[in-house]
Amino acid sequence: MTQRVKIGKRLRELRKSRGLTQQELANMLDVTTSAVGMYEQDRRHPNYKVLIQYSKYFNVSIDYIIIGEENDR
Repeated sequence: MTQRVKIGKRLRELRKSRGLTQQELANMLDVTTSAVGMYEQDRRHPNYKVLIQYSKYFNVSIDYIIIGEENDR
């Protein structure tokens, strides 16, 4: 059984992979910098609209963001 990584860690890794600050990403997602920080600390989870924005911007599936795996179906 594989260990699942928390959503926040994946969101942080995605952001850093593009060399973005939390503030830059927050501006693109139309959320507060505080919200991005809370998502990355797993203190709060993004709503569906924000998950879709993350998915489109970083070109990953929502499955990847939530469970760490791509869904090939």
